[in-house]
Amino acid sequence: MPRDANGNYALPAGNPVVSGEVISSNWANTTMDDLGLALTDSLDRSGRGGMLAPFRFADGTNLAPGATWANEPTTGLYRFASGDLRMSIMTNDVMRWNTSGVQIWDSGNSQWNNVLTDGGGGGSQVPVNIGTADGQTLRWEDSTSEWEATSALVVDDAGNVTATGDLTAAFFIGDGSQLTNVPGVTQWDDVTGGINYAGGNVGIGTATPSQKLDVDGVGAVTQLKVAPAASTGPAVAQLGEGRTGDGLAYIDWYASAGVQDFRIIRNAGVNATVDLQQFGSGAMTFWTDSAERMSIDSSGNVKINTGNLELSNGGGWYQSDASWVRSLNDVAVYNANTTANAFTTPGDFTAGYSDMRLKTHLGTIPDALDKVCSLEGFYYERNDKAVELGYTGGERRVGLSAQDVQAVLPEVVKDAPINIDNGTDYLTIDYERVVPLLVESIKDLRAEIDELKRNQK
Repeated sequence: MPRDANGNYALPAGNPVVSGEVISSNWANTTMDDLGLALTDSLDRSGRGGMLAPFRFADGTNLAPGATWANEPTTGLYRFASGDLRMSIMTNDVMRWNTSGVQIWDSGNSQWNNVLTDGGGGGSQVPVNIGTADGQTLRWEDSTSEWEATSALVVDDAGNVTATGDLTAAFFIGDGSQLTNVPGVTQWDDVTGGINYAGGNVGIGTATPSQKLDVDGVGAVTQLKVAPAASTGPAVAQLGEGRTGDGLAYIDWYASAGVQDFRIIRNAGVNATVDLQQFGSGAMTFWTDSAERMSIDSSGNVKINTGNLELSNGGGWYQSDASWVRSLNDVAVYNANTTANAFTTPGDFTAGYSDMRLKTHLGTIPDALDKVCSLEGFYYERNDKAVELGYTGGERRVGLSAQDVQAVLPEVVKDAPINIDNGTDYLTIDYERVVPLLVESIKDLRAEIDELKRNQK
């Protein structure tokens, strides 16, 4: 029977199948023989009959597989790409075959997982039992060359692992705090509140620990050492190890003969430099260059033996003799306290100098009496602005006006200390230096009195 490349049938030339024509036996027999051969080469509905040519499908997709079922058209096989055959169920990929082997789709991790092989290089597939019970794991059985489910190693839903046999590993990740029932051969025992090592000394960073716990870093820079108990010698808990001449620092808690000390020590050779010590008496001392520099006693008293008390901006205090406490670097002292008694002493207060050997006389104060008479001595109390600036106390006070004094004797009018913190321009009077004006005014008044007495004679 004449057919084209796609298998489409075409009637032979001289087709007699025309309405009203009689089909001749010669033409009909040839055509029927051809149809019979075509049917012989096909499958019947029961699948019987062989095929002499490939059974071909459309490539399809996961949504519409090339080989599928009438009652479930979204399930079947389809060709994804060259050398990549896949199975989809209800439009979802579940398995694929390619030149690398067989993979199963892991929807939880969105990835293809290989079906394990024998590992011998031949690439042959082996049976895999994935029907394990909850908590069971898979193990390889050499005798049957297949994977089998086992309860010897169980992983529960919480991530806990239980092994009925020995558990061997080159390394454990973590601090091991959750390990229990550790075999006794390790010499670690699970005890109340922790673990106990009964095998002797424990070394970290050293293969020859000399103490119960000996931590040795590179070049002995980072260490932790606990020395023998008091019954066999002084009890020492030591962090770091400053060996003679190495200049390294360490901290220890030292107990011997009833004395308990806390010390921070920097070893500088034969004579150690002790930076901080807490002695059994309760005093804490600070040392440099083998000498005590400062101490704090049990009552909280602080003593500086030598040196200065220096503050962040170069100011501070020092005492070079037994008589005076001095301002370091001659920094001025300022008390921002605005109460009535910002500075009080029961003794004398001495400031400045009056020695004529340090003065050059420039003349007496002229018109002293007139200047005094221009001033007003008055009572006052602090107003709201003064209170706003921090001054307290509403008692009645006496004083002069700085502006009035500035007009007649400006040398004794200064910036008020309140300006230091507030950036203001208020004034104050150096009352002590008003005395010379008063002296000269009395002398002027005395001269006037003497003149009146002479005129009455």
